[in-house]
Amino acid sequence: MRPAPDESVAVPDHEPATLAGEALGDVGEEGDDDAAGELPPPLQAAVPAAMTIAATARPRENRLGIILETRRILARPTSLDLSHRAYETPRSLTVRPTRAGSWILFLAVLFIVIAWPPAKGRSLMMKAVNFAVDPADSLPILPPQLGFGLSDDVQAVEIRDEMVRRYDQMFALGGVTRARMQLKVAEDPFEPATERQLLLVFGVLVAFLTLRSDST
Repeated sequence: MRPAPDESVAVPDHEPATLAGEALGDVGEEGDDDAAGELPPPLQAAVPAAMTIAATARPRENRLGIILETRRILARPTSLDLSHRAYETPRSLTVRPTRAGSWILFLAVLFIVIAWPPAKGRSLMMKAVNFAVDPADSLPILPPQLGFGLSDDVQAVEIRDEMVRRYDQMFALGGVTRARMQLKVAEDPFEPATERQLLLVFGVLVAFLTLRSDST
């Protein structure tokens, strides 16, 4: 509502606000020209603070969004599952022979055991051969030489001569009979030390070739 003509208008008890430029101009007129172009301290500090807060808030929001998006992508099911590869043992460390290779290794070890020569005497394999060619002990063997003092014994000499004569007759038949007579008294082909080394070399070669053929 407009006031009546005879009514007086209330006048404020303070001076009206002036523009910043006018206030700065007044200061400049008083002689402080250096401070004429500067803003008041509250306004000058408030503008950079707001810009700094906005500038720091955006990168944090962007980083949070990137982290959430990465987690969402990694949570998706994928057809390429490589988790089992971390627990897979290399094949080169778990080489196992096949069934045929296992039998080959077993037979090789068994042969080494029965052919291993003792410190004295014949090996188990040669003893088995001596017994197999003449299980009934019917083939004669060449008797040893008579010792000192027995050569004067006529009866001992006649017994040995009879055994030698029979041995020569059977040996003269030749063929299988001669081979049986030779195998009946056969011994190990090499010295014990040399034969052991050869058996070890044989075992190493068989194991290496068997495992190599099974791994390929």
